Amino acid sequence: MKLIKPSDLWVIVLMWTVLAPVAAISAYNRHLYLKGMTARLKKGNIVFETTITGVNEYGQLLTSDAVDQVFNFGEVEWLI
Repeated sequence: MKLIKPSDLWVIVLMWTVLAPVAAISAYNRHLYLKGMTARLKKGNIVFETTITGVNEYGQLLTSDAVDQVFNFGEVEWLI
């Protein structure tokens, strides 16, 4: 077993706080439903089609059609 020197602790903190969330988001986006495909969404009374491009580090849904859009959790409904 190799002991970690106190001077190396910053590397572990960096990996945990920076790389772990990036890896989690990357894994989530690899399995995101309809990623890269057209989806029907509903916001209020408006139904529209858009391409799902991913989820960002804030958990917001990223889409692209005539313009790129960002939606907070619960802001749109998926129409399946």
